[in-house]
Amino acid sequence: MNRAGADEMYARQRQQIKDLVEYLNQDPESSLDRFHTNLWLEAASPDAKFRVVIDQVAALTDVSLVQWHQRNCT
Repeated sequence: MNRAGADEMYARQRQQIKDLVEYLNQDPESSLDRFHTNLWLEAASPDAKFRVVIDQVAALTDVSLVQWHQRNCT
C-alpha cells in the first residue's frame, strides 16, 4: 500500500525528469555539467550522446533534480 500522496509525487517527479531531459537535449554543450559535457563531446553516435544526457539526469539527487528543473524548466 502506498502512502498518501505518493502517486502524485511520483507523477510529478517523472514529469520533472522528462522536462529536464528535453531541456538538456536541446543544447547539451551549454547545459550539462563539465564532466557530462566532455562525455557528450566524446560520444560517437546520437544514441551515445542521448545516453550521456540520461546519465546526467540519473546522477542528480532528488533535491538537485528539483533545483535544476526549477532553474531551467519553469
